[in-house]
This record gives sequence, C-alpha cells and structure tokens, in this order.
Amino acid sequence: MLIKKCSRCKTRVAVIYVTKNEFGRAISEGYCLKCAKELGIKPVDDIIKRMGMSEEEFDAMSEEMSELMPQLDENEEENDEGR
Repeated sequence: MLIKKCSRCKTRVAVIYVTKNEFGRAISEGYCLKCAKELGIKPVDDIIKRMGMSEEEFDAMSEEMSELMPQLDENEEENDEGR
C-alpha cells in the first residue's frame, strides 16, 4: 500500500484526492484533511457538518491521522525488506 503525503503541506497523510485538468493533462493531487478544509474542498466541509464535529475535534482528528504516518512508513519498510 502506497501512502502519499499531502501535495500542499508535504507533512500530513493525503486522504482527499482531486484530479485537475492543466494544459490538457489530468493532474491528481492528494490533500490532508486540514489542507482540504483550508482550500474549501466541498466534500470535506459536508463531512464535518454531517458528523457534527467542532473545529477542535476536527483538528485533533487531523493530528491523530498525521501521527499514524510514521508508523505506516515503518510498516511499509518492513514489508519491503521481507520481499
């Protein structure tokens, strides 16, 4: 499984993917929840509203997902070594 980092902040795990058309080419970008929210990507706002999350709860969830990133990277390296 390939885990990608956010195209914008380059630190948190990308969970929202957007495909843009630039100069006739499809460009796929992945964003973490925090950056996707800051960019105003509509589905993220809808999800937050439906879940009834506060700003603090959203930030906490985003940080928890980011903390998992090093663990996922370590597991990926272990799997690569075992092949």
